[in-house]
Amino acid sequence: MPSTLQRVTSARSRLILQSPWLGSLSLRLQVVEDASVPSWETDGTSLHVNPEWTEQKSDHELLTLWAHETWHCALLHPYQMQEGNRDQGRANRAMDYVVNLLIQGDGLHLPGDALIDQRFAGLDWRKVYAILEAEEQKPNAPQPPPAPAGGVQPAGDETGGTEDGDGTENGQAPGTPKAAGMTADDWTDAAEQATLVGQRAGTMAGDSARAIRQTHQTKTPWFELLREFVTNTVPSDFSMKRPNRQYASRGLYVPGLVKENAPPFVLGVDTSGSITQQMLDAVASEVQALMREVRPESITVIYCDAEVQHVETFEPDDDIKLSVHGGGGTLFQPVFDYVGTMEEPPAALIYFTDLMGPAPSEPDYPVLWLVPEAYAQPAFFGETVPFRLYD
Repeated sequence: MPSTLQRVTSARSRLILQSPWLGSLSLRLQVVEDASVPSWETDGTSLHVNPEWTEQKSDHELLTLWAHETWHCALLHPYQMQEGNRDQGRANRAMDYVVNLLIQGDGLHLPGDALIDQRFAGLDWRKVYAILEAEEQKPNAPQPPPAPAGGVQPAGDETGGTEDGDGTENGQAPGTPKAAGMTADDWTDAAEQATLVGQRAGTMAGDSARAIRQTHQTKTPWFELLREFVTNTVPSDFSMKRPNRQYASRGLYVPGLVKENAPPFVLGVDTSGSITQQMLDAVASEVQALMREVRPESITVIYCDAEVQHVETFEPDDDIKLSVHGGGGTLFQPVFDYVGTMEEPPAALIYFTDLMGPAPSEPDYPVLWLVPEAYAQPAFFGETVPFRLYD
C-alpha cells in the first residue's frame, strides 16, 4: 500500500500531466506530513498535509487539492493573508471562492462542498472579502459556510512540522533538504514563466492568465499580448516540431504553430491624429512577424477617421507597411461596416486607436483594441491592450 507521501507525490504528477503550467508551479512546494493541521495548508513554501485526513481522500480529490493549494500560491495568498485587520477564516473563504472558480475554468472537477459563487468571477479576493463581510454582518444573517479542505497560512508562519533527532523535518521524503523560503517575488517569477509557457502551448485558460496578470500587476509587453490574442483566435495546432524561434534565443522552448490557411485578419487603424508614424512602424513589424507565423489567408488594413479613407490587403509573406491616411474626427463603426461587406468573416479584428469616439456595434468575431498607453482604458467590448512604443 503506498504511503501518504507517495500518494501525494503521485497526485502532483497527474496534475502536471493534466495541467502542465499549474503542475509545474506545484513543484515549488515542499510536502511536509503534519498531523497538527486539519487537512492541507500552505504558507507559500511548504505544503503541510495531515496524513490521516489525506488517507481518506480519493486520488482525484488529491489532484484537485494540489491545484487548489498551488493556485493560492500563484495568486500570492499566503503573502497577503496578514494585510489589514481581517478575519482569517473569512479571508480563507474569500480566497477559496476565487481559486475554485479558476480551478473550474481549468476543467478540473471540484468536490460537492467546494465554495463556488459566480458573482465573484474575475474579482480579487479582497473584493470578495468585503462582500462577504457586508453580507455576514447583516442582522439575522445565516451562518457562513465552513471553509472546506485546503487552506492558507500567512507566509513565514511556522505551523506544525516537528524535527527528528537528526535535524530532518518529520514527514519529508528521505534526503529532502529543508525548504528555503519562497518569497512573493519568487512566485511572481515562477507564475509569469509558467503562464508564458502555458499560453504558448494552448493549455492555459484565458481567465487563468488574466488572474495571474491581475495579481502580479505585470506590464506584459503589448506585442506579447497581441501574439496571445492572435494565436488564441486561430484554429491551429501546436507542436514542438516547429518551436517558436522568438523564445529559443532566450533558452525557453515553447511550441510553435503548425497549421496554415487560417481565416483572414483585419487591422483597423485610427488616423484621426493620435497615432504617429513611429507607432505604426512598430505595429507593422510585430503584425508582419505574427502573420508569417500564423499564416492567415490575408490581413486587410482599413484606415479610418470619421470614414474609411484607405484599404489595402497583404498576404502572409508580404512586407507590411503602414502609413497615415486621413486625419479628421473619429468614428469606429465604418470599419465594422466595411468588414461586414467582406466575402469571409475575419478570424479577428485588431483596432489601433486612442478610443476617443462613440461606441460601435459589437460584432460576432473577436476584437482587440490596441490603445496608446496615454489613452488606455477598457474598451467598449473585446480585449484592450495598452501600447507602449518602447516595450
